[in-house]
Amino acid sequence: MAQAFQPPPTPYVRPAPPRYKPGSVASIALIFTGFFVFMFGTLAAALTGIVHPALVAGLGFVIMASGGAVMAMVDSGQERPVPAPPAVQSPPPAGPQAPRGSIEIPCPNCGAPPQNVDRFGVATCGYCQTRFLVH
Repeated sequence: MAQAFQPPPTPYVRPAPPRYKPGSVASIALIFTGFFVFMFGTLAAALTGIVHPALVAGLGFVIMASGGAVMAMVDSGQERPVPAPPAVQSPPPAGPQAPRGSIEIPCPNCGAPPQNVDRFGVATCGYCQTRFLVH
């Protein structure tokens, strides 16, 4: 008996959050509407004489202010997560160490590693006290 083909199960994927909050879009729409009422409604009221232009200007201002209030209320108040600061590397251990990428030049007399290297690059062997250049 043949088995029916069943597609593999698809994993649950969380839907992406909306790109814009609806309240933000509404607040911007109110602000622009209020601006156009304030600017062009006042002109239309002055030309037609049906309503006093100051009333239309006040209405436009109130619509803009309500858009600003809606925008203030839309803010969720949630803080965006701040990434953790980078981990601080521990300081190098104290004591004499060779700089990274350097090589040790052994004593030409006995082959021991150099001990005291002065600022001119002259080392003194700690075993046989021979002085040699390590540049």
